[in-house]
Amino acid sequence: MRGFIGGPRLGWVLVCLLSWCAGTWAFDDAELDVFDLVEEVNANFYEFMGVSPEVSPSELRKAYRNLSLKLHPDKNPAEDAETQFRFLVAIYEVLKDAVKREIYDRVLVEGLPDWRMPIYYYRRMRKMGLAEGVAYLLIIVTICQYFVNWAAYWERKFTLQEQLNVYSKRLAKKAGKKGGNGQIPEEVAANLAREEMDLLGPKPTCYDTLPFQSYRGLKALALALPGLPGAVIAAYQARQAEQRQALQDREAEIEERAQREADKKERKERNKRRKRVDQFQDRTPDRPRKISTPGQEDGPPSVDAFQQPANALQIWTDQDLARLARLIKKYPPGTPDRWEKIAEIIERLPWEVTKMSKNLKDIGFQVPISKASQGVTGLEGEKLVADNVMEYNNLNGADEDESESSATEEEDEDEEYGVYQCVSIDDYQPVEIKTKAKTKGGKLGQPHLTNNNDTSAVACTEEWAQDSQKALEAALIKFPKGTVERWDRIASKVPGKSKEECMLRFKHLAELVKKRRQEQNQEEGSSNPTAEE
Repeated sequence: MRGFIGGPRLGWVLVCLLSWCAGTWAFDDAELDVFDLVEEVNANFYEFMGVSPEVSPSELRKAYRNLSLKLHPDKNPAEDAETQFRFLVAIYEVLKDAVKREIYDRVLVEGLPDWRMPIYYYRRMRKMGLAEGVAYLLIIVTICQYFVNWAAYWERKFTLQEQLNVYSKRLAKKAGKKGGNGQIPEEVAANLAREEMDLLGPKPTCYDTLPFQSYRGLKALALALPGLPGAVIAAYQARQAEQRQALQDREAEIEERAQREADKKERKERNKRRKRVDQFQDRTPDRPRKISTPGQEDGPPSVDAFQQPANALQIWTDQDLARLARLIKKYPPGTPDRWEKIAEIIERLPWEVTKMSKNLKDIGFQVPISKASQGVTGLEGEKLVADNVMEYNNLNGADEDESESSATEEEDEDEEYGVYQCVSIDDYQPVEIKTKAKTKGGKLGQPHLTNNNDTSAVACTEEWAQDSQKALEAALIKFPKGTVERWDRIASKVPGKSKEECMLRFKHLAELVKKRRQEQNQEEGSSNPTAEE
């Protein structure tokens, strides 16, 4: 039962009951007409017609004919002949209709609706026309609007006064703290009152009601009617102009997009013609170059004709090698047309780039150090260089495409490529090929030196300048234990020292530190018994 009451079924039940009650209690027009006629005649219809309540339609028709001959205004000399004849016609219309006759029979039994029923007051309400109803409605709306305007005005004023009172108290409190008498200055009070009047606005008047507003609106409309066609035409023309402008902008955008596509396609074709090189055939000095002439560019491009790169088949300088190493890192494996892009940037043939990249990979992407870029310590006769001055970045490289210029400049300033450059080609030092030597005590032990290596091996542990020592310490910190090819990288950071020399120097320093610790431990051990005694 609880679920039924709380569920949606209760709503449907109430709707059905209300609809049934409305259909039961509502009165239709036929009932209202019968009620009005009964009150107006104020007599029994059957007695007025001179028939019984069970009269048949044929007998009722005969009685109506006889009474109509007697009560007709032309034959009845009475003063109320027209009224009696009108009552006769209305009563006959009610009794001959089965529905209205049934309603009248129910009225005879139950009587007319009394004051306890709403229809009683509805029937006694004065009937009004449309104009009279609109006038009454306008008066009621005007009065309500006037009082609502005043209510809104007083509410707005009350809110502003509360806010201003709080603000005034705050100002008075600040004035009291500053040593005043706790009163707001007259100028501030006048400004607050002026702001209150500006925010509050004028008081409501009768001119703000519906009749006067309607009058002002009709007057403005009447004054605007002469210029209304022009305004409509101007608005239509402005709309057409906007549509034409939008269409022109769309067409211009389409043309611009097509032009960009055409320029892009032309640029791609130009790049293809520039990069069209024999990629799968090694070029030899005996083979002549095929250079496209200006006359050939006008016609269709030939497959065998290509633009010879500026640096093709030239000697590789240290700057070229360093630039190649940076580009190899910039374009990792998997990049579409990787070697063609690199070859186009450094202006060489692709097979040259691939061949030299293999050589760079074999030496760990390291370029020999230029002696001109090394500094003199002032303490040693040999030219030894510190780690912070042995790297020389080539910032004056060849200009590249506009789309890659900013990225290339940023990469030229990056020092994490692990590539060193020489100032000139004369400073190039080939990489020395090391041979393994058997050592005592493992990998870092003392090697069995031959006659040719005795002096250099002994010197590697003795002739270490201060800058080289600092470079070794910095490299050991930069490349901790576990780094791939650690000693190769450390040796690349120490100028003038090989991998074996760096390893032996590290072992020598480690032994020195170990001996020093042992001596300290022995001194501490010898001092402890003395303290105990």
